[in-house]
Amino acid sequence: MRATALTALLLAAAPLQAATDQPYALIGMTIIPTEAAGMPVGGLSGLDYDPVSREWFLISDDRSEHGPARLWRARIAYDLGQPPSIDGLRPVFLRREDGSLFPAPGTGGEASDAESIRVTPDGKGLIWSSEGDAKDGFGPSVRRAGLDGSPLGTLPLPANLAYDPQHRIGPRANLSFEGLGFAAKGHQLWLSVEAPLQQDGPLASATQGAMVRFTQLNWPSGRMLRQLAYPVDPIGPFPAGKLADNGVSEILPLDARHLLVLERSGIEVGTMDFHYRSRVYCAVTDGASDVARIASLQKGRFKAMRKTLAIDLSALPIPALDNVEGMALGPVLPNGHASLVFVTDNNFAANHPTQLIAVEINAKPKTLAQTLCRN
Repeated sequence: MRATALTALLLAAAPLQAATDQPYALIGMTIIPTEAAGMPVGGLSGLDYDPVSREWFLISDDRSEHGPARLWRARIAYDLGQPPSIDGLRPVFLRREDGSLFPAPGTGGEASDAESIRVTPDGKGLIWSSEGDAKDGFGPSVRRAGLDGSPLGTLPLPANLAYDPQHRIGPRANLSFEGLGFAAKGHQLWLSVEAPLQQDGPLASATQGAMVRFTQLNWPSGRMLRQLAYPVDPIGPFPAGKLADNGVSEILPLDARHLLVLERSGIEVGTMDFHYRSRVYCAVTDGASDVARIASLQKGRFKAMRKTLAIDLSALPIPALDNVEGMALGPVLPNGHASLVFVTDNNFAANHPTQLIAVEINAKPKTLAQTLCRN
């Protein structure tokens, strides 16, 4: 599905925000083309902006089933009153440590399931997360790469984030490394999991939330500094017999104390067809316990991170907001305000377009936490 001029005009003319007291406003939304450079575009699970090249990196969770595992480089333009446009999409293939392409699942080799991507602080490389390939016995990973996708090694992982082939402890399959973000002027890297570790309790339910671990690592060594617990919301009511979930899709550190956390919930409305709700919370690290040595968040005593709602994406005037998985800061707007950009993962479904959403924050980049966080 391709964006049309009419779509862009309608979204540009839409009211920026129904509520006048919100510190943010919708700039606009556009639909990313379904094909570029002769390859399908879809499954976009993360994105990041490179201020040096002024290009964007968008990573796909395609497990080499619609083409080689890849990310995309592109140019994205937007402004106040001008919804985002995207052009120059070109693929960059992800590669294993031996330089070969990632294989498809079931072939005996490790398949990729990419979820988040960030440009490294020096601007010379990338870091990306994979949820791994549990069916073939490969766990999640955090990988370094050149701007051309060439492999530069993997980060060491804390013991409690290591893959367990027996699935008794550690990250759950397909519910693991969803979020990455640099902090402390690039000297620290935060890593978030989508759902509780096996030993940390059940998944979020209609009435009960869940606890997930955020891990703070030294950059570039990967040495763990601490782990904090983050409380995920309950899903809310949903029809009996339908699938539903809620988890952390992405994180974005704002300063030494605050992180933006993207929670995305999905409720099945048809056979494997979901209605989504997405909210961005501001989480504060002050007072939260280091849970790195707590074997189970279900049994241990600790203080979780506090959070407040920062942006309700589902309340923005966007028709049929889909599966939001990527979140990144964009270039500063001409009025000096910061911008946030979001991308949706359509899972390569023909009836679900890939949405690119730009939001203005009524604050300069240095005062984002002060503006969006009330803690």
